[in-house]
Amino acid sequence: MLTKLKTKIKNFTRNIVYEGVSQYFNHVVLSQSSTPQQDAKVLNFDFTDVKYSILYENNYKPIISSDQKNDYYKKEHNLLDYHISFFNALTSAINLQGKRVLEIGGSNMPKELVIKDAGASKWVCIDKSWGYGFSAEHKNKIPVIKFGEMELKDALVDNDYVIYDGYAEQMTEDFYEQFDVCISNCCFEHVTQLPLVLDLIYYTLRPDGKLYASFSPIYSSSNGSHLWVVDKGQNIELTHANWPPELDWAHLYMGYAQIYEKLESLYGTDFAKKHTYKFKNGEHLNRLFFEDYVFIMHNSMFQMKSIHPLFCNNTIPEETMVLLRQMYPGYLRFDVSCILMQAYKNN
Repeated sequence: MLTKLKTKIKNFTRNIVYEGVSQYFNHVVLSQSSTPQQDAKVLNFDFTDVKYSILYENNYKPIISSDQKNDYYKKEHNLLDYHISFFNALTSAINLQGKRVLEIGGSNMPKELVIKDAGASKWVCIDKSWGYGFSAEHKNKIPVIKFGEMELKDALVDNDYVIYDGYAEQMTEDFYEQFDVCISNCCFEHVTQLPLVLDLIYYTLRPDGKLYASFSPIYSSSNGSHLWVVDKGQNIELTHANWPPELDWAHLYMGYAQIYEKLESLYGTDFAKKHTYKFKNGEHLNRLFFEDYVFIMHNSMFQMKSIHPLFCNNTIPEETMVLLRQMYPGYLRFDVSCILMQAYKNN
């Protein structure tokens, strides 16, 4: 069953990534559209089962609820503002007390926070260590296991927090129906086989299990190339959060030669030679647009599903929006930078 599922999803993913979602849309209006209702009028495809509203309301007090706790986790556990804001939003929406939690990506959340303060009974993180290894917070503190070395049930016998060093696509059947909640922070934009991963997550959840994922910036946004360069020799630290406005959407509407000229004028020839290719082809990006995420979510196995656009840019010049929509037929929402994805398994 797992082999057939992977083959099916791999083929589906290839169609979406390489052919785009435009084949499913018959008409595009080249005028700005800022609401799902307006989008639905011009997109000839029915994915109304994917809600644009927030699925899980904020019914609980966030865990990091004081300045003292905020400062403590930043200083003692090296959490950044986006880690804390995500965890507070998560724990405001979902009570983790006594829950078995699967985290896709991350490996930043300290055991003290998720087990002691949030009250999760088990925490399993799947993340790839890359070349730099896991954060200092977890070295020699959290068991790190490679897929195939140890089954999940054995890993959790003596541990309430473990990290599997690998990709979510590698999840095996011993993960099935083992978790109450799956979470992910700033990871799904990097998952190249997202349809497969969503369905695997579905299998890992118990009945009534919940998915809560937030990620940004997506590829179709102004800074979606994820360029992140720290060049100490040239004293340059350039990220998708601080680059100049003239680089906005450059990965979408500029060719390599144009980007080279732009980077050379801004940062010099050496910088342009090193980073032009990376600007259009960031490492480990799925290059999905907002509508792709909606379509993929629509085709997932979850019964209740929501994609809530966040950090929307309402100041995009009309000529920029027209250009992008002409270059990418079938895509409208270049204003969306961040997505809050939520889903519910109700059987």
